[in-house]
Amino acid sequence: MRVIFVIPFSPKYENLNAATSGSDYTDYPYTTNKSGEKVFFPKYDWGGLIGEHVLAADKTIHWEVWRPDDRADIVYQHVFDDGLIYRSYPVTARSYYQGMQRKRLPYSDLLEQELKTLCNQDPSTVVLLATTVEFCRLLHRAIRHATAKVLYYHFISEDYLIPKIGFTYNILKLIHRVALYFQEKRRLGLIGNIQVMHQIAAEKLNRLYPDKRVFFARIGIDLSFWENCMTKCEARKALGLPEHTFIFLMSQRLTQEYQLDKWLQALHKAKDQTFLCIITGTGIKTYVDCLARLVTKYDLNEKVRFTGFISDKLIRTYLSASDVFVSVPNNSGSTVSVVKAMAMGLPIIQTDNGATQQLLLENNAGILLNSRYDESWSNTISAVLAHELVIRTIPVDWLKREVSWDTCSRQWIDAINSI
Repeated sequence: MRVIFVIPFSPKYENLNAATSGSDYTDYPYTTNKSGEKVFFPKYDWGGLIGEHVLAADKTIHWEVWRPDDRADIVYQHVFDDGLIYRSYPVTARSYYQGMQRKRLPYSDLLEQELKTLCNQDPSTVVLLATTVEFCRLLHRAIRHATAKVLYYHFISEDYLIPKIGFTYNILKLIHRVALYFQEKRRLGLIGNIQVMHQIAAEKLNRLYPDKRVFFARIGIDLSFWENCMTKCEARKALGLPEHTFIFLMSQRLTQEYQLDKWLQALHKAKDQTFLCIITGTGIKTYVDCLARLVTKYDLNEKVRFTGFISDKLIRTYLSASDVFVSVPNNSGSTVSVVKAMAMGLPIIQTDNGATQQLLLENNAGILLNSRYDESWSNTISAVLAHELVIRTIPVDWLKREVSWDTCSRQWIDAINSI
């Protein structure tokens, strides 16, 4: 069986460019385009990670990852040692309407053409597309008359699969929302098979959409590395951190979707309390510069530290040294950094979206903040620092069992074989 996993966006080159010697990213192969730029084949994105473990569990499956790439001027391909094929396609622009707004979409006409040809030639092909992305809706329209099987993967909240019209007295906004609603309904009409990240979500969608097949399959993670190798005191000494100060740790791409600017605003309101917030990772330079300016504006220079891009080994030491792990995206799928923190036994503060939210709810653990910034963010910070709020942690043995690749790869294989 041939499986094509389509990733609807280009690699995060700001992370790849920031990679330092010895970090995860330097191990990924690359080629060079006509302009001399490196075109990476990063196996760390979801399609590569899932494919790697599915291939290890089932030798009858042939797994390929196709994606647009901002640096690809022709089609580039790399075959990994385990047989996983990675193809990068040139980007072409498409226009589309989102509600009443006309937008430009980084698309790939060549990817569409090749996928359409493949699906017509090989009806046993299984194509995996993202549910809520316009790129994948356009692709599905192109192959809808072929006999290939399509499974939509959905790594964010199931609420995004239930279109609603939010009322407003602003007539123009209301027209826009009504247009969005019907566009989403049409998008859902294309979908016959859906993968979701939580069993409760699968049951809910099966009730709402009896004409669709909904499968439960998580993204796994190898947590054997993510164990405490030193005490909190030892870790702080190794990193030169204060022994008794309360430490918040954040580790993700520094991009607007992760709302670090809002988190800094919440910290500002609690700045009279004693704490240190450490932020690892890198991102788009304009946003990183914006965060640096906000730290100064909010008088947090002594309370916030940026480490830049660091290795997993160093991240593990920071996790050992910290008191709470924080992740506040406005929309997230399965934030691996949060799961790593869970495996290290850290309490979690995160926004109420994504698969990690479901893990916390299932165990009555962590603190969930509103995805949109409000006063509760700073109130939660103050309550945690004052020890008025105790954050429950997830049992590590349960977590390792539920998110192990042995468990999760079998869920994906069962879903693919069932459609």
